[in-house]
Amino acid sequence: MPRLYPVVPLNPDETLTSYVSRLAVLNCAPSAADFCSDLGYSFLKLCYGREQGIAWLSDLTGEPETALRRAALIQIDDGWFLRSEKFYWTALRRTSLAFCPACLRTDGVEHRHSGSHAYERIAWSLEAVRSCPHHGMALQIIKAPTGIQNFRDFARCTAQAFDTLDQTLADVERRPATELEIYILRRLENGAGGETVFDTMPLSSAINVCEAFGTAHLFGPSGACHLLTPNEKSAAGEAGFLKLRRGREGTVEILDGVRRKHLDSASALGRPSTTYGNLYNWLYKAKDDVYASFKSQAIEYILNHATSNLRKSLFGQPVPERPWYSIRTAHNAFGIDPKRLRNVMAASGLIAADASDLRDSQVIVSAADLQVLIREVEECVGWDGLTKLLGVPRRTVAQFVGQGLIEPMVPQGSQLLKSDLFRRSDIQHFIDRMLHGAVIVDSVQPKMYGLLSTRRRTLSRTGDIIELVLNRRLRWIGKRADSEGIPALLLDIDEVRSLIDPEKQNVTTFKKAAAMLHIQPHAVHQLIERNFIEAEYAGHVKRRCVARLIPLASIAQFKKRYITRYELSRVTGIGYARLQCLADEYGLEPVRPPDVLKVHLYHFLDAKAFCKYLRKHKKI
Repeated sequence: MPRLYPVVPLNPDETLTSYVSRLAVLNCAPSAADFCSDLGYSFLKLCYGREQGIAWLSDLTGEPETALRRAALIQIDDGWFLRSEKFYWTALRRTSLAFCPACLRTDGVEHRHSGSHAYERIAWSLEAVRSCPHHGMALQIIKAPTGIQNFRDFARCTAQAFDTLDQTLADVERRPATELEIYILRRLENGAGGETVFDTMPLSSAINVCEAFGTAHLFGPSGACHLLTPNEKSAAGEAGFLKLRRGREGTVEILDGVRRKHLDSASALGRPSTTYGNLYNWLYKAKDDVYASFKSQAIEYILNHATSNLRKSLFGQPVPERPWYSIRTAHNAFGIDPKRLRNVMAASGLIAADASDLRDSQVIVSAADLQVLIREVEECVGWDGLTKLLGVPRRTVAQFVGQGLIEPMVPQGSQLLKSDLFRRSDIQHFIDRMLHGAVIVDSVQPKMYGLLSTRRRTLSRTGDIIELVLNRRLRWIGKRADSEGIPALLLDIDEVRSLIDPEKQNVTTFKKAAAMLHIQPHAVHQLIERNFIEAEYAGHVKRRCVARLIPLASIAQFKKRYITRYELSRVTGIGYARLQCLADEYGLEPVRPPDVLKVHLYHFLDAKAFCKYLRKHKKI
């Protein structure tokens, strides 16, 4: 056969039909079909990749048959072959054409003297490729004319695109190629993409599994790949590729995310087909052996995280008999409070947090999921048990819970208090830390007080004293020989006061001041209000433990200047009634009316003169 002249070379990434279309333009033929017909051959056979047509084109142009065969889309019974990769019908663009405006502009500049046209890249034939990796923009999609001979004539179909190419370039969406698209290009070019997980399976299968798992990852159990927009499908393929390339770890992350999305939105728990939705359906229909590794990983995960009884098989593989529990049967089997069990299971992610509308018999979990949880729960106690083990009042026990102290089994959140469980081992470890290095005390001395008594007497917080003990800032710590837990702890109150607030060492409390002066507390209040005694406020207003501290020096100064009727009666040995008569006879007047101060108070010097008067007249 005589050689065609003029001809153009075949580009390495060009489709066979695009090459024929450029030859038609170069030789001034109205279409690729007319061009082939004039030369005595059918363009339709070239569209289907027939071997006879490839040999004919090789003889016509001088291009090697191997190069033309790599550029051809070869039709088979249930799809196409492209560069030794099998694609099903849905994997290729059949009713539309895709092109990159920047690539067309570059092709037009480079070939303006040769009379040829821009060419179609092989990757543009695939539905999964929606971006140009070289120019970082979205491919433009145009509706192709009816008939394979017409829409495979790339030069003819894109001729009008050159008229608006400048506007298209200005309006095009800037979007870098995804990792999946870059992998597809490497795979088409080199036969391998450098990804161990995907290189062992056909390219079309790799694309399918990425889009299926990615759709489930982004859109949950109800996400359907065929209902997604092109941009959503690209995002799904990218998400699936990035996860699955990590192997089993990535597969488990996707399945775990799908399961949790179902638990967050479902009002009831169901079988795996409900929990995993369309991803489960895709795995069920994926019969090809190339998906075996992904199916086995999914089976393993579903078996370990099932939310209901399973059938005898899963994706064709037999399922071993496994025990299941509802909250009610778990309560009966293990003796754990149903409300506590429900809250702990919800906090640990075994059941949906919004499953509160379901009855205890409706919430189903596998025994495998409960094994570790049940063992821990059996060794735990609630707030009441924590109170008993610590030996402190219920209102105070919360001061011993927190980071670095006794931490709940489940992190505290918006759960009910009943959901907080504490390990016995953690409680005992905390008590051992508190009593570490303590001296055994058989007989308690006056300066030794328990933790709560020390807190009250020093007007400090429980947490501050716990911090002193745990940080080993106290030189002396005692332990009662006849007690256990926190009540066994003994502290030196003076040492604690000196560390927490040194200024409180030479002060006394409001009640102690009343006892020292032998008057009623409301009388002390009146003395403070009228500046007979100095006082200062200490404590925490928000915690309602504000107290007035009275310096000992102020009390001593008060005793030097004034004397109460109690002290005067004690010194003279005279009762109140007779003492009042003698005072009236002598003319001893109180400093202030007793109904104002709530106490009979006299000047010390006046009282001293009064005592001399009584001795002189032998009235005492």
